[in-house]
Amino acid sequence: MRYSPEEIFKKFINSVLSDASLDFFVKRAAVFLSMMMPVSSLFIFRSVEGSITKLAECNKTPAININDHFAISPESMTRLRTEKHFFSEGACNLKIFTGHETCAYADVHRSVYKTDTSAVYIPLKFNMLRETSVTMVVISMGVDNYTQEHLEICSCIQPVFIDNFLNILSKKKRVCIDINPVKSVFQTYRDLLQQIV
Repeated sequence: MRYSPEEIFKKFINSVLSDASLDFFVKRAAVFLSMMMPVSSLFIFRSVEGSITKLAECNKTPAININDHFAISPESMTRLRTEKHFFSEGACNLKIFTGHETCAYADVHRSVYKTDTSAVYIPLKFNMLRETSVTMVVISMGVDNYTQEHLEICSCIQPVFIDNFLNILSKKKRVCIDINPVKSVFQTYRDLLQQIV
């Protein structure tokens, strides 16, 4: 056979999500993952040093009500920079948050969700130099709801999620560039991208 089952699966998922909006992408990802694991809500967040912005959500649980934008307190930022915590090693790796963690990041997680939750963090985009990241967060109400098997499922589908997220982002950038022409001859491509992302 010309393609492996994994390649066929990835091509199929890519074809379903190829021209999707970010909202459609998040809803389809939540539906897909909920066939194999508990999913109360699914969010995509953009983190930029000290602030977190919700880019999209599929929130099936009224108990989880998250603001579109929130800041991490200076004390928490200091702790995140100086203490070992959930994301201090392997920020680009998938992670399971069980709900029992006591590190600095656990305080941030609890301040965002305001209830006991388990989560799988799936990085979609990371820029170490600019200290920015975009992360898909799969949430389940209660603690200890995710296992190593759930992490492996998310790990298998992560490349497809990344490809589709970047395709949506590049499509959005093209539209934004067409709508908002370059303001100055000296405006760099990086400046333009910062306006978009």
